[in-house]
Amino acid sequence: MKNTIKIITSAAALLIAASLLCGCGIFRKTDEALIKAGLECAGVMREAVLNETYRKLTSAQVDGEILQTVTDMDVSRAAAVYELKFDPEELIRSQLNDSSGEYDQLPEALKKKMINSMYSSVPALVNSQTGFGAVSFMSMFTGSADVERNGPKEVRSLVFVFESGYPVYAVFYPGQNGRATCTGFWLMIDSQSITSPETLLGQLMITGDQIEAVRLK
Repeated sequence: MKNTIKIITSAAALLIAASLLCGCGIFRKTDEALIKAGLECAGVMREAVLNETYRKLTSAQVDGEILQTVTDMDVSRAAAVYELKFDPEELIRSQLNDSSGEYDQLPEALKKKMINSMYSSVPALVNSQTGFGAVSFMSMFTGSADVERNGPKEVRSLVFVFESGYPVYAVFYPGQNGRATCTGFWLMIDSQSITSPETLLGQLMITGDQIEAVRLK
């Protein structure tokens, strides 16, 4: 009986250790699902830039240097994936300098609309440092993909860094029954300049205690 208890205790300890090292199984599956969808989204974005017919139909102009950079990119796999964690409502209040509390008086539906907009505004804040051309390019060549299962229960934002070229910022909006939708944006910064969560945050305009970067892959 004592040997049986020891075996069960040891097995339980191993399971706890494994969960601490690898993370909870459902979160692990969610991360994998998001990374897969994010890379698919990046592939759509790259194809949009390279497809001459698409550019013609959408009247999208691409700088020759940007076109060559995207051409040389391999977006089938990421060198690193980071998750950006922040409180969107805190950022909204900070951006609006809302000391009077007007945001808190909004109906919940309008708060949700502003929160979703805050998540998608991050790449515009980054690209505005490069100039109008970068913001215009970002808006013309977004991408989308679906997460069919193991989607997140709340909005999550990931940054995909590749061996070369530009990173992709992807926002995942939860749906029903484990599904989610992904919207991707180019970040007009050099992927090779991002080697850690700290260097990623160094490229963003939102810094300090308001935002955190965690490496997933």
